[in-house]
Amino acid sequence: MFAITNATRHAATATILTDADGRDVVLAVAKATFAIGRGRRLEPADPPTPLVRADEYRQKPGKSSLAAAGEFAFAKPRADVIVLGSARSPGGRPVTEMTVSIRVGAVAAKLDVTGDRLWKKGLMGVSPGKPERFAEMPLVWERAYGGACPAKDGEGLDSFRANPVGRGYWLTDKDAADQPMPNLEWPDDPLKKLASRPAPACFAFVSPDWEPRASLAGTHDAKWEKSRMPLLPEDFDPGFFNVAPAALQAAKYFAGGEPVKLEGLHAEGEVAFELPRDRIDVQLLTPGDRLDTHPAVLDTVVIDADKGLVQLVWRACVRAPDPLTRLQHVRIRSEKFPAPEETAEAAPAGAGGGRG
Repeated sequence: MFAITNATRHAATATILTDADGRDVVLAVAKATFAIGRGRRLEPADPPTPLVRADEYRQKPGKSSLAAAGEFAFAKPRADVIVLGSARSPGGRPVTEMTVSIRVGAVAAKLDVTGDRLWKKGLMGVSPGKPERFAEMPLVWERAYGGACPAKDGEGLDSFRANPVGRGYWLTDKDAADQPMPNLEWPDDPLKKLASRPAPACFAFVSPDWEPRASLAGTHDAKWEKSRMPLLPEDFDPGFFNVAPAALQAAKYFAGGEPVKLEGLHAEGEVAFELPRDRIDVQLLTPGDRLDTHPAVLDTVVIDADKGLVQLVWRACVRAPDPLTRLQHVRIRSEKFPAPEETAEAAPAGAGGGRG
């Protein structure tokens, strides 16, 4: 059993995990939450948003998209940017189409947003119908290209693996007629005909059982069950831990201070600010008062435009002392936002006294 001290004003804790090689590692995670206030200034939210232990779905798992992704991955090879919210027309005046654009440091992406429309039957098959007007459109995967439709052999459903909860995916004109088309599209990949297979477009979390994440999880077969379970498969790709769409992943971790620009997410117009700066590190105390300090990386930015919140997640994953019983204390520190008072908590009970 070891103690954990959160010496920050953020939500933070540590746990013990077993890595791909079967070794114990200490995973420390800290999440800061900032509210977008008057003048677009960011102020620390009190209390901060709690850490997410496991994936949370909007409705039934497998039938809806992720509302939040678990934040206890070992490490992310790239940084994630997630933007939640709704497209909002300028001044709240209804439109048939508009563009939403985001920029967070080097990450930039745009969505074309179109009002509700249907596949309409014609002499040459189905084609896109006329869009309705809207003033607000949720930016969720349920509004992007994808879905599930009757299989060609008539047995069961054929799901679009990159987004099985979306709309617009059909195999026949008969099944597609008068069915909804996607509202969200990448500007360079619009859906113009039924046979097209555009990449689903959204700024939200990608579910672990959707492509391309599912193919990165490795091979979980009988051989794995016999020789490696419960360790990760030998062909596991750490890119699985990235939960943002490919267009919203950055090659480098964030440092704080990066410019942020949001357009089309507020009826009042553009919102711009800088990511808050902070430096997080993790200290491990072992016998003999040995103190090892490890820096954490800022690998996740989540912006919820509807709620006016910005969340930053730092992570440090380091090898645990061997044996694990030598670990006495884990302390998580913040340079810019230290806690006014420090309180230590006991690590959760379990193998190794704190294993997640």
